[in-house]
Amino acid sequence: MSEAMIISRPPFFDGSELASRKQFDAWREAVNTAFVPLDAKARDVDEFRGRLISQDLGAMQLCEVAGTSLQVSRTARTIDRCNEQSMRMRQM
Repeated sequence: MSEAMIISRPPFFDGSELASRKQFDAWREAVNTAFVPLDAKARDVDEFRGRLISQDLGAMQLCEVAGTSLQVSRTARTIDRCNEQSMRMRQM
């Protein structure tokens, strides 16, 4: 991929400077804002660590979302909060 395709600098979230409880809330907000609205519950909020890297490539957006053990779900309510038509793909 050529450098010309990169439209913007990647949004980046790394809450390592925050207290764990605040880090989870900030990470969840970053994911909801940059990626997709979702419900997330950390297995242990006091030990949570997470990061988010997102890069726009033309009409496509690539995201790396990482965190310690958590449960993530999309419900009709969270899907309704997303007002754009999009497709999500994931690589495991």
